[in-house]
Amino acid sequence: MIEIILSALAEFGLIHEDYKHKKRISSIEKEDGKKRPFQKYLLQPSAIIIISIIFIVSFGTIARINYQRTSIYPDKTKKK
Repeated sequence: MIEIILSALAEFGLIHEDYKHKKRISSIEKEDGKKRPFQKYLLQPSAIIIISIIFIVSFGTIARINYQRTSIYPDKTKKK
C-alpha cells in the first residue's frame, strides 16, 4: 500500500516537474524566437531519469557478466 502511494506521488512529482520544464523552455523560446526541441523533450526530468536508469542497468549487466565470466566460471578463461 505504501509503495503504491509513494509511486503515485513520484509520478505526480515527475509530471509536475516536466510541466514546469516545458513551461520554462517555452518562455525562453518566446523571448529569443529559437526552437529548442532537444531541450524541451530530451532534457525533461523524466527523460533524464529514464536515460540514467538504462545506463545504470546496462553497466550493471556488463559488470555482472564480466564478473561471472572471470570468477564464477574460471575454467572457460584463458590459462597462462
